[in-house]
Amino acid sequence: MSSESFDWKAALREVDDERKIRNLLAHLSHLADHGTIDEYLALWTPDGIWEGSADSACGHEQLRARIERYRDRGVQGPRTGTRHVSTTRSVNFVSCDAAECESYFIYFTQVYSEPRVTTVGRYVDRLVRADGRWRLARRRIVLDD
Repeated sequence: MSSESFDWKAALREVDDERKIRNLLAHLSHLADHGTIDEYLALWTPDGIWEGSADSACGHEQLRARIERYRDRGVQGPRTGTRHVSTTRSVNFVSCDAAECESYFIYFTQVYSEPRVTTVGRYVDRLVRADGRWRLARRRIVLDD
């Protein structure tokens, strides 16, 4: 393939989109531990779907209620001593405005005293570009294979 036929603009756009997706997912983990619920929800589509190991939610209203329950139980949010660590991320574009991503995650508790791993699994995500910005449309938690 000659450099004349290669679409450099499209390649750079995809690299930039992947960077934005990776940053969005990293930011999501940080906000789960330190941010406000509104900051966290701003990274989701309005009809975003969470499929967890113990519950599910669809849309910002249900996502907010789920997060509030988790924060009330002390398993997520500021000053809870938790860390959501995601790693080994793979991003695959379905189209120019949709992507699928899979990551491993490690959930730590008691990070202020004796950190311990509580859960290990995978995030299986679907992201879409909405209003010119990437957003999480669906997150599925997988604990065992």
